[in-house]
Amino acid sequence: MFKKIIITSLVIGSIFNVALAKDTSNVDKLVSKITKGNAVVQKTFRATNELTGLVLQDKKSGESVIAYTNKDAGYLVFGNILTKDGVNLSQKFSQKYLNSMVAKQAYSELKTTTWFSQGSDKAKHKAYILMDPNCIFCHRLYDRVQSLIKKGELQVRWILVGFLKPSSAGISAHILSGKTAQEKVKLLAQNEKEFQDNSEQGGITPLDEKKSDILTASIFANVKKNTNFFMKHAKSFIGTPTTLYRTKDGSPTFQKGALPGKLLDDAIADMSSNW
Repeated sequence: MFKKIIITSLVIGSIFNVALAKDTSNVDKLVSKITKGNAVVQKTFRATNELTGLVLQDKKSGESVIAYTNKDAGYLVFGNILTKDGVNLSQKFSQKYLNSMVAKQAYSELKTTTWFSQGSDKAKHKAYILMDPNCIFCHRLYDRVQSLIKKGELQVRWILVGFLKPSSAGISAHILSGKTAQEKVKLLAQNEKEFQDNSEQGGITPLDEKKSDILTASIFANVKKNTNFFMKHAKSFIGTPTTLYRTKDGSPTFQKGALPGKLLDDAIADMSSNW
């Protein structure tokens, strides 16, 4: 529904600005009219001196998006706001207002996942990272965080999922078959060391799900739970890797993708030492 709104709202807001300003005296009425009653305002915030930011939620899908209106509630605008210096304010608003809501819900459900830890318990920064063993962007993020883990600055709880390729669940199960966290860390390291960039294929052999033993079935069940957790939030997480953590003020949040360049530095600096 929101995709349709994004296409039409800019036109409606531009052509019928005067009519909307006269007919609508508040934001709720504006949103109801533009979305034909399909969306509600969850939150308002100051975006710029001229614009008020809105967090809108689709009543049917539950999906939330950021929109903007002027002081008189005469416009409803979707899209990115860039400063003269090229700073994407909309990206920051999404991180603060949308990601925080999803992260809070996801954090409450982490108890349903199976993870293993890499790094010191005394690390100043801690994060959960969801990854598929056949994901090249996960592979890149894995490589980038290793130096931070070795320095004792970062501790990661790895949550292995399996959906990108037919072999993904089996490779994740192979890694989770390690008897201890140390064994799992070694198996993950082997997978990443032998990762095939050209074919985007993990480096270790998938565990055979057809084995009838109880242990194998249990491991695959854990991979499925991890994958279901990811899929439940897939509209927000978009893809793997997804990094979940608490900020220094204790608020849950998440970052999408391999976090190239300064994005990883900024995320690490924002991470607290608490789970």
